[in-house]
Amino acid sequence: MTRVKSFAGYVTSKSGKRLAFAIIVNNYNCTTYQIGRKLNTLMIALGDFDA
Repeated sequence: MTRVKSFAGYVTSKSGKRLAFAIIVNNYNCTTYQIGRKLNTLMIALGDFDA
């Protein structure tokens, strides 16, 4: 496979709950650097979630 980026792990929400996540992006139409930045933004938003 080409043009695939993925991350998986755990993040602790603002309320202290531990959240599991898995993100897989395929066939993206931007640079590898740009998709990495977008995924980082998404993972930070998960931590900001007040679950």
